[in-house]
Order: sequence, then structure tokens, then C-alpha cells
Amino acid sequence: MTRMLLAGALAALLVIALGPFFIAWSRRNEFGQNIREDGPDSHHKTKGGTPTMGGLLIFFCMSVPYFLIGRAHTNVGLVVWLTMMMCALIGFWDDWMKIANKRSLGLSGKMKMAALLAVTGFLGYTSHVLLDISTVVQIPLTRCNAFGENCHALNVDLGYGWYVLLFFVIAGAS
Repeated sequence: MTRMLLAGALAALLVIALGPFFIAWSRRNEFGQNIREDGPDSHHKTKGGTPTMGGLLIFFCMSVPYFLIGRAHTNVGLVVWLTMMMCALIGFWDDWMKIANKRSLGLSGKMKMAALLAVTGFLGYTSHVLLDISTVVQIPLTRCNAFGENCHALNVDLGYGWYVLLFFVIAGAS
């Protein structure tokens, strides 16, 4: 637990330290946000040219400490990192389409959902089938004491519904 907290703190510090350089690099390379012409003028002044692809910085800053001090050597850790990488690639693809086409539109909603569905399939299959992670979800019914005793929970086996829950979590987090 301490290693994961340390990795998270280091990731946050890396984002803070590297963020200004990444923003300057993005502006130099004109990786800015394109704004639709039919929007309000105030929006054009503030949003136009805002650097995009910040997910690259976040992905890099999360990956470095994760591999240095995290739990990347475990199968579960590797699956989590691969899932994060796939979501980052979807974001990169979306941003790249905006930049390459010089439009405010990237991937369509259907394409994003299809890609996230593929990520869900990967995570669901690897975690449930290969890593033998249960599809049982615990719903706490009573409050536990400080020692984790006197806990009463309802165990619900979601079966294939677990994949639906997983999709909502992944789509909501990305």
C-alpha cells in the first residue's frame, strides 16, 4: 500500500514538474484545440489554441513511477497498466484526429464506445478467465468496526452483468 501511495505521489509531482514544459512543447508544435466557428466569441478567445493531448503527459507520469516502485511485476498490475494504456491510446487517437483534420471533432461517439467495449472485453476476459477474479460484488449492509469485525454484506454474483458494470466503470473513468 505504501509503495502505491508513493508511486501516486511521484506521478503527481512529475505532472506538476513536467506540465509547463509539455504545454510549451504542445504550443510550439501547434497541438492546440480547434474551435467550431458557430460558438460564442468568448469561447473562441479562451478555448482556441488550448494545448491538447494532455493524456500523453498523464500516461507517461503514471507509468514511470508505476514501473519503478509500483507492482508492475504482478499479472494484475500488468493488466491494469495495459488497460490504462489502451484507454490512453483511445484518447490519443481522438486528439490526433482533431489535430490532423483541424476540426473540433475527433472520434465519433460510436467509435469511442466501440473502442471502450474492446478494452472492457480485454479487461473482463483477462481478469475473470486468466486471473480468476470473481464476478461477486459485495454490498455492505452494516458498518464495520475499526478491526473489520461485525461486517455484514450481501454477496451478489453478477455473472455476465459484471462485464456491464466493468464497461460503465471504464467508460465513466475515461
